[in-house]
Amino acid sequence: MSWILNVLGEYLVAVIRYWWLVVPGVLMPLPDIYKALFPTRKYFEIRRSLRIGIFVAMILTAQFLVYKDSIKNLSNVIEEKRELTIQLNAATDMVHQKEVELGSIKQERDDLKSKIPIESSLKTRALDAANQHERFFRERAKHQPTCNQTSSMSPEEQRAAIDPCAKYNFEMVSEYQQQLAPNIMAIVEEFRAKGVNVMNIENCAPQGWYCGISISVQLRAFANRLDAKDNIKR
Repeated sequence: MSWILNVLGEYLVAVIRYWWLVVPGVLMPLPDIYKALFPTRKYFEIRRSLRIGIFVAMILTAQFLVYKDSIKNLSNVIEEKRELTIQLNAATDMVHQKEVELGSIKQERDDLKSKIPIESSLKTRALDAANQHERFFRERAKHQPTCNQTSSMSPEEQRAAIDPCAKYNFEMVSEYQQQLAPNIMAIVEEFRAKGVNVMNIENCAPQGWYCGISISVQLRAFANRLDAKDNIKR
């Protein structure tokens, strides 16, 4: 019931805006009132049917104008809603584009992070260097030439017999110095900085030869002296 009253109230308010159309219809009964008050006087008489027609025409005209305004308002609302929808869609597309760009930036950041080498602990690097040292000399030993000398050989023959081994050893040391020595020497310096006695291994690390104790064995021994945070165990 309340919504009916609300609709009627809005209708009346809309019609009242065109009071200048309603007034002529409202004034139509005035001749009858004048006649009732002054029956002996003359007045300009308007037929009742014409007065009713004018009243109805004014009311209908007011209703038509109200209807026309409502159509115009509805069109404005539809147009505003369309523009708002366009703006919302544009904003949504912009947000989506920003999300895509942000996702791309995050992916690039993750890719860059994955390309940055992670510095492993000294303990891990020392054990890896020990394994690489052993693999290197084990593989090289498989291709070691045989160089046998006998007492019956002349000095020239003896030199010729050991020349392949000397050449092979020279090449092996050169390859070791290029591939492994820099890393092992750097690790040895890190152990020195922690107070570890590295006198024996530092003399052997540049060439890779044994100095009483294998370099790989010494590296493992040093690694075992470190805790999980690369601190010397006490």
